[in-house]
Order: sequence, then structure tokens, then C-alpha cells
Amino acid sequence: MPALAVGHNAPDFTLSTMDGKSFSLRDALVRGPVVVAFFKISCPVCQYAFPFLERIYKAYGSKTVTIVGVSQNKAKDTGLFIKEYGVTFPVLLDDTNSYPVSNAYGLTNVPTVFWIDSDGTIEVSSVGWVQKEIEEINQKFAVDPADPQDQHRPAPAATILAELFCWEQTRIVQRDGTLSYENRCFQVLADNPIRPTLRAQVVVRRRLDGRLEILYRDHKLRFREIAKPSRSAPVRKTRLPARGVKPRPEHPWRRFRLRGTPAFSNRTQRGPAP
Repeated sequence: MPALAVGHNAPDFTLSTMDGKSFSLRDALVRGPVVVAFFKISCPVCQYAFPFLERIYKAYGSKTVTIVGVSQNKAKDTGLFIKEYGVTFPVLLDDTNSYPVSNAYGLTNVPTVFWIDSDGTIEVSSVGWVQKEIEEINQKFAVDPADPQDQHRPAPAATILAELFCWEQTRIVQRDGTLSYENRCFQVLADNPIRPTLRAQVVVRRRLDGRLEILYRDHKLRFREIAKPSRSAPVRKTRLPARGVKPRPEHPWRRFRLRGTPAFSNRTQRGPAP
């Protein structure tokens, strides 16, 4: 069946978090709406989506809205994903043998994100990271709360998520000013006002539209893409088969074998005294 649509009641569930605690949807809804994001660590779109959710969480995180991720992988692999993409909001572990929660929500693709209102009704059901639906979730975070002490800062109307959100990774600059990123090779141009030092770390930032930026100490660097250097196959040395040692022509052994005389036949022999 397809993922649960808007207007359906969200099935209740209880799952373990990465730190061993228990999370109950019913208990979380008492405090306010809940955003549930299902993901798989091998999904490329999930690798884009979760840094964006992390930024929303840091920008609007509050006591009235809860964000949780639901991993469809083992705890060890999920921990590596959390560390690599800097996720700080709670991540839950679905049972990888039967996926009870994923099946209850009718998942067909990941990432799938639900906004569940405090009454348990699904208000947003986003499958595959649709920008319009993510913007709707962003706007729901930005509304004025009932409690003034939990005030959010609404995003400006002109805010473009494609400019606000990105995926960042660090890379090492080599001696010739080159660096690799996603099986591509780039070279930092020599006319940059600030150039990275040898073996310095730079930040490669990829936007939603695929644009790349390289930053060093918060300064954008000019760069160009170059052909990836080819690696020649290692030369294998062929070992010659071992040969027998051929004696010299004057060797006694050869004279003995070739002439039929003993090796010492050319020596003077003393007979008995006359």
C-alpha cells in the first residue's frame, strides 16, 4: 500500500533510540506535533535530506515540535550515518527483520517525512523529498507558538531553500592544489587572494541544484574541474625459470665426462721406487 496520506490517523509506535532510550509517539504528541522522517543510510536522497532537516531542527527546534528519524538499518551503520551527516535530533531504530513501523505507515520509498499534528492526524505526507512539501513543513515550524517563551523566528518570505540548504564535506588539498570529490577532480586556481596551505582542509559545499562551492576559512575559492589522472597498471616482473649451472669447458668434471678419463689423469703419479 502507498504511504499514509494527509488526513489519516498516524499509527502509534514505540521504538528504541540510538542511545538506548524508549520513544513513544503517543507521549510525544502530548507535547505537540511530531515530524517523523524515515530513511535508509544507502539512499542518496536521504543523504541530502537529513542535513536539511538538521538545519530546520537547529533553526526552529523547540519544546512544542519534535523531530525524530526512523532508521531502517542496524544501529552500527546508523551511527556512522549520524556522525557523517551531523544529525543531532533523536534517531529511532525500526526492526530490520520485519520493519513494523515502516509497514504500518505504508512506506514505498525513502526518505518519507510525516508531519503529525498533536491530535494524531497526518497533516503532511512527503515521499521522496518534494521541495513544496518540505517548504510546507518549514512554514509549520515558523508559525507563532501559543507560549511566548517558545517563540520561533519565521523565515523571510523571500527565503529560497535551494540557497539556504546544502551538503558539506571536508577535503584535503594536495601539493599541486588539487582535491577529489565524488569521483571528480578539481584544482584551486592560483589567483585566489587566499590560498589553502599544503594539506589544508577545505569545505566542499553542494547546493540543491548541483552547484559546487569550495571554501577555505569561510572564503569562497575559485576553482576548475580537471581530468582525473589515470593510474597506470603496476608492472609485474616476470621471473625466469631457474637454470642449471653449466660447467666451464676446462672444468675437470667436463674432461672426465667427455674424454672418459678421470679428473686427476693429467696429474703426475709416483710409482714405487726402483
